[in-house]
Amino acid sequence: MRKSAFILSFLVIANSSFSQDCTKIHVDVLKGTINGLSPAGSQAEVKQKFPCFSNATPDGSSANCGGGVFFMDQQFYFYTGKDNINIRKGFKGTCSIELLGKTEKEAIALLGKPEGDITDDDGARFVFFKQSYGCIVIGFDDAGMIDQFFMYATPADKVDLCV
Repeated sequence: MRKSAFILSFLVIANSSFSQDCTKIHVDVLKGTINGLSPAGSQAEVKQKFPCFSNATPDGSSANCGGGVFFMDQQFYFYTGKDNINIRKGFKGTCSIELLGKTEKEAIALLGKPEGDITDDDGARFVFFKQSYGCIVIGFDDAGMIDQFFMYATPADKVDLCV
């Protein structure tokens, strides 16, 4: 009986070290990770670490920016086809640097000088900041407040922004 209890305890501990529930999500903005997983993580890695995903689209798909694993209830999205993580307004986790709801001036104070910016066809503006892992791209709502950001595993000049 002790042996089977030990084995069961081991399996529970081993499984919890590989997968996590979605109630304790932490974004490390300067490392570009969510709970230690980088934007370059595979779909299998994302699904194993966060088994509570809402939807997934295969990598290479013409839909959903080339594929990814999506967490609609928690407002974070792994776009594994383009190696980026998108955090949106309403995100239910914590961030090492709070960006959502800040102004561009506040973002510059937190992240440094921008690498550049673009405005899409719908008039939405995005600003790029260089990071050691690639870049952060922040997006603004109509009031000029950050309503989403992306952590890319690629440098700003190589980003193919898909929103």
